[in-house]
Amino acid sequence: MDIVERLRDGVNRFYGNEPTGLMNEAADEIERLREALQSIKKIPNSETAYAIIQTFVDDALKDKE
Repeated sequence: MDIVERLRDGVNRFYGNEPTGLMNEAADEIERLREALQSIKKIPNSETAYAIIQTFVDDALKDKE
């Protein structure tokens, strides 16, 4: 079982389907970081790649609003 699924399962067991709790926040963070890594993986190697990668990194590390 995937770590995100395990965290969400724990949230559902203890909190129901409410999107609250530290485990749910951790699962959200992991999912955002995974999405960013998948996007970075698709970038071709070039001189402009660094700026693009930095944008993805900044977005992944940005706090939820």
